Amino acid sequence: RIQVIESVFPREEGPQALERHLIRICQEASRAVASGAQIVVLSDRMVSSDKAAIPCLLAAGAVHQALVNAKLRMNTALIIDSGEPFVVAHHALLLTFGADAVCPYMAYEALHALREEGKKRSRTRRSSTTTRRRSARASSRS
Repeated sequence: RIQVIESVFPREEGPQALERHLIRICQEASRAVASGAQIVVLSDRMVSSDKAAIPCLLAAGAVHQALVNAKLRMNTALIIDSGEPFVVAHHALLLTFGADAVCPYMAYEALHALREEGKKRSRTRRSSTTTRRRSARASSRS
């Protein structure tokens, strides 16, 4: 079973609500794993003008520690579905803080948009320059 937990909170509650909602997602994750969830996904896709994201590194670390303290961590995988991570260091930190996998949806969307605009070539298409260089290397080895 997969349990998706929203890692967002109402902006109107202000930054002082962050801790309360962090505790909420830790409790939701613990209840879900105790009820048999094999995968817990912390997702900030619900971010909007009314909802702010809980920083994914903070959420991952807090949920990981809550599950460890409840002796439930080995029973589940923790996946982060966030728009925040976009460089390798972000992924490394999330894995260090207890995430088992990361889905950086905004990075994927940005790459898709660049490809659609023609600014990034698909890896499956090779330029004629690359093809000529490989041909030249192959013939020089013969």
